[in-house]
Amino acid sequence: MKVNSKESVSKLRFRKAVALFSILSILLFLNISCAKKEKETYTTRKAEESLALIPEEVSFGADIFLLLDQSGSMKGYPGSPATDPEGLRVQASKYLIRNIAQKATKELPHRMGIVNFGTTAPGNLTVPLTEVTKAGGDPGVQNLASSLRIISLGDTSFISALEAAYRGFVAKGTFNQSRKPVIIIFTDGEPDDPRKLTHEEYFEEIKDFVTSSLEPQGCDVYVIGIDVAASTWAKSAPEWKRILSDGHVYQISSMPQLQERFNEAIRQIFGIPPVPPDVVTPKGLEFEVPPYLEKIEFHVFPEREGLTLSVFGPDGKAIPKTSPRISVKEYETYDIITVMSPAYGKWRYQVLEGEGKIEVYRNAIPVKMKLISPKETHPLGKSMNFVASFLKSDSEEIAEIPEFPIGLTAKVIAPDGTEFDVQFRRGEKGMCFGTPSVESIEIEGTYRIMLTMKGGDAYKSSQERIIQVKSMPYVVVDNPVADSTLHFSKDMFIKASLMRNRKPVKPEDEFSDHPGVLILAQIVQMPDGGKSESIWLSPVPDSQLPGMFHGRLPVSLEQEGRYFLMTRLAGQHRSEEELPNDYSEVGFFAYPSFTQRSLGTFILALYIIGIVLTLIFIIWLLWALSLPRMRGHLYVYASGSESGSPLAQERLNRKKLRCIKVKKSGETPSIRLWINQDRKAKTRIRVRHKFLSRSKSLEQNASARIGRTHSVKYM
Repeated sequence: MKVNSKESVSKLRFRKAVALFSILSILLFLNISCAKKEKETYTTRKAEESLALIPEEVSFGADIFLLLDQSGSMKGYPGSPATDPEGLRVQASKYLIRNIAQKATKELPHRMGIVNFGTTAPGNLTVPLTEVTKAGGDPGVQNLASSLRIISLGDTSFISALEAAYRGFVAKGTFNQSRKPVIIIFTDGEPDDPRKLTHEEYFEEIKDFVTSSLEPQGCDVYVIGIDVAASTWAKSAPEWKRILSDGHVYQISSMPQLQERFNEAIRQIFGIPPVPPDVVTPKGLEFEVPPYLEKIEFHVFPEREGLTLSVFGPDGKAIPKTSPRISVKEYETYDIITVMSPAYGKWRYQVLEGEGKIEVYRNAIPVKMKLISPKETHPLGKSMNFVASFLKSDSEEIAEIPEFPIGLTAKVIAPDGTEFDVQFRRGEKGMCFGTPSVESIEIEGTYRIMLTMKGGDAYKSSQERIIQVKSMPYVVVDNPVADSTLHFSKDMFIKASLMRNRKPVKPEDEFSDHPGVLILAQIVQMPDGGKSESIWLSPVPDSQLPGMFHGRLPVSLEQEGRYFLMTRLAGQHRSEEELPNDYSEVGFFAYPSFTQRSLGTFILALYIIGIVLTLIFIIWLLWALSLPRMRGHLYVYASGSESGSPLAQERLNRKKLRCIKVKKSGETPSIRLWINQDRKAKTRIRVRHKFLSRSKSLEQNASARIGRTHSVKYM
């Protein structure tokens, strides 16, 4: 009996359906588990991690005035020894200028000015604050250095010099720009001018000016005094120490020491750890470089010409003079070598040429924490959330050294002396997040934030930030909630409140602008680094509470990860006082809902299964096409009935692959046979029973039993 040779696929389809259903069930189960786990992960992350992509802090430079004593005693009087007969204060002052410029960058320049003083501080001899950078041939550095010269200006009026510096700060907007004001005084004596006040009256006048005009502006004052005769400065030093902070008063006994004291003052200003000068002889000298340094400076002062210094790193190799990480600047009597990101460990100096000593001022400049939040002006009543970055100047993240674990802390000192301790935890991409937030911001005034970084027991650095807390309007974002998780969507609903001193306020009472153009909202950071467009939030109509705003931001939340929403005030204050416009930030996460994730997974599974089946089909098709063509006939019998009529027969001539379905006959079950010719010119017959496969290879005119119930004859 001949049967239709076309494959019957009912059972095959059923098996495929079962297999596909099993695969999809497994994928769906895994998807549900992952979705639950990811949701738990998102919702349990702390809010500060959602701020890991907050915009970088805008740092502020230093404004430094050098008050240079040019009184007659510097040159000397008849019968009185000269303090600086060779004018070494000019060379030392040039070194100070270049040292300050060395700490500046193109993005963060410092400014420096010079006040020459004696009986008075003449305006025509005062150099205003001038921007300086470490770039070679910087015009600001050259202008300041060329202005230095020896002058004789009579007596010594410190109050005139301090007032001139104060006017210089005001003229350049130092106090309004929140730059760091600093005054460095070099002198050889005690105050004296035509008024002929008593010693105590002069210093009381200086103290009043420092406490009333300079300290409220955060201005630091340093004094370096020289006393070759052990008389005038000996009287003044105790008075200066009574007026100024600890460690801000230096004494030298000879002019060559002035450069070293200038360097010590710069270390204090920029938070560089103090290190005694290294004296290098032909024997060489070893020294330790601590971890977590931004850079290290070597200020090299040879005893005489012809001396050459080489510096070897912990790998024993001399640092090259031509490298992107190395900078060498040569000046009249000294060199400055700067090594960026130096490796910690034992280093070594070696004098390679010449005989004599070389003095080296080694400035190890640490990587600084940059306080991003709070800003320099903070609204009264608004919580202080602490966010900082701990990165190198090129924004490279700092790898923690296991033996020197990083510890970052802060102490907040309120105007009434109340202290709050904050512990920072390192997050992603060099960001650091402080906990807890300071909620009790109920006192206006100056808040001091002391930031401290430790690297194990081998390193410590500190810095101070000043925050002014004022009564001013601010924005509180009510939706989305900080550290919340949102589902994927085509837009985002935003709700915010306009507040002052923790109470909602009417926009028209605070700003002259229309409320509809008062608050801007924008996603400033998406998981892929992009931004959304900005929108104006609209006042909520008929709201029972004043100051309510809302809006829909047309941003596609279809990327899984962190988002950062910023709202900022953009209105004109009605107050006559100049107030900065506040901004508020909220970090949140977006992830697909269960339905979105399941549908996405289902589509992805179908896509993958389609690709796999397509590949299997292509491989099978290529295999089938490579088979040789068959010849002859195949007869299928029930076992034991080979002499009777065949259950099925198939002509194989010129065919490469056939599938025969033999129907059930009596007690003999149905069977499916796959037939092809192998490369040895034999006909291969395969039968599958459940998940087992059996095969026979027959030459022409041969027969064989196949399976348990059938036999075949190949003719």
